[in-house]
Amino acid sequence: LQPGPDSTLQGPFALNMPKYRASIGAKYSGLTKGLSIELRDRWSDGFKMNDNYWVGDVGAAHTLDLTVNYRVESWNSLQLTLAVTNVLNNMHQEFIGAPYIGRLAVLRASYALPSL
Repeated sequence: LQPGPDSTLQGPFALNMPKYRASIGAKYSGLTKGLSIELRDRWSDGFKMNDNYWVGDVGAAHTLDLTVNYRVESWNSLQLTLAVTNVLNNMHQEFIGAPYIGRLAVLRASYALPSL
């Protein structure tokens, strides 16, 4: 990391984002009643970053995300969701100076109250 301006960046300011990004996903909900699974593959190219203090290269990142939803049959309004971002734990940095990001799993239970 080197503080200061970067003379190699083109234009009046840096966008601090990759030029190329791609994402593809698939969702399947025919396994069991109330169960659905979604898989998403995300990729972003590396890029030069300049925020007027930190300047450097952010590396390309490739992540695989998984979401599993289950609606409990006995309680129509109860839904359980497990969302795992970066399943393969591909440690990467989104911006210069930011911490490295690995796998993140979140389990959520939601219930919709009946209307009055």
